[in-house]
Amino acid sequence: MRPPRSTLDGPQFAGWTSDAAVRPRYRVRTEPDVKIPLPDGTVLVGDLHRPVTDQPQPALLGWSPYNKDLMPTGVPAPFNEPGDVTYLARCGYPVAVVNARGTGRSGGTLPPEMFGPTEMDDLRATIAWLASRPWCDGRVAMTGMSYFAISQLMAAGHRIPHLAAIAPFGAATDLYRMLAYHNGTQTSGFLGRYIAINGAAQRARLHPVLRHALGHLVGTRPAQTAIRAAMARALPQLTRRLPVPGPWLRRWSAYALDAPLDGPLYRDSSAWPRLPDIDIPVLIGSEWSMVGLHLPGAFDAWHAVTARRRCSSGRAGPAGRSSATRRRSSPSTITSCGAPTTATRRCPPSGTGCTAPSAGRAPRTGRCPTPTHGGST
Repeated sequence: MRPPRSTLDGPQFAGWTSDAAVRPRYRVRTEPDVKIPLPDGTVLVGDLHRPVTDQPQPALLGWSPYNKDLMPTGVPAPFNEPGDVTYLARCGYPVAVVNARGTGRSGGTLPPEMFGPTEMDDLRATIAWLASRPWCDGRVAMTGMSYFAISQLMAAGHRIPHLAAIAPFGAATDLYRMLAYHNGTQTSGFLGRYIAINGAAQRARLHPVLRHALGHLVGTRPAQTAIRAAMARALPQLTRRLPVPGPWLRRWSAYALDAPLDGPLYRDSSAWPRLPDIDIPVLIGSEWSMVGLHLPGAFDAWHAVTARRRCSSGRAGPAGRSSATRRRSSPSTITSCGAPTTATRRCPPSGTGCTAPSAGRAPRTGRCPTPTHGGST
């Protein structure tokens, strides 16, 4: 069937026009509800968007627990974050948007912990499955923001075979300090809305034709404006009115009630302990608006990833968005040797210079050591 409506190539709702370096040149074929078998017999389900070509290409994976049936619709909701899959496919990359175990149409049960051993095993099997497809050349990269982005850092930190590159946008690297407890204060409002919206959305089952039609209807400017206004009015009531499945409530309980202090749950669920183990190309980006959740992780990853870096100047992107332009890229505040000139670093690593980044990490004690490599804090 035809791919979802694409809005990246051309005028954007934010008022700017894309100047993408790669112009799309392929027709795209969408294969909905593709089944991916796991070693334990569980079957994951995803949507596949493939360029019409006989030449094998590197594949892209968008991985999350968010219901994939709603993503092609263009609904401006916090689960619609895999990136513009149609644009990427038109540029020549097969793109798979896959639901994690126990979410959407995928089988199994959602584990209480995020990015735990079960999820990482599933992610490893999914990447191996993609790499073995005849339309893939054996290399897999990952795409998307927020949860999609955290999963990229986790997969790269585990050095999953066939994973060749990642492009995390807005990835929180510390789930205790950036997600559940900001400096020790529980982010109850965010956690409640997050679980309510994404948990209730699991019940939606849309026929592929309806998903496609909604993408063209909801993607229009008037529809986007109306939906955003309605969601802003309804948001305060969502946590009390939306029916949330049991596995999602257990996930909320694990982070909101069972673990009020930093410990093994957060360490195992967070990317920061594994950032120095990443040895593949990384493109790091973030928006400026999500200061507590997304933005610190971009600086965290920039300082901690030990893959060979190349220093060059970044620039502010359109509509206040950061622009990431390098193999191991920085947000737009990075001007030289990875030292940010605006925004506050949380705990800079030790070490000096930009050609030999430190593999160490400052202890999570709330106190930041004095930086020794220069640059503004």
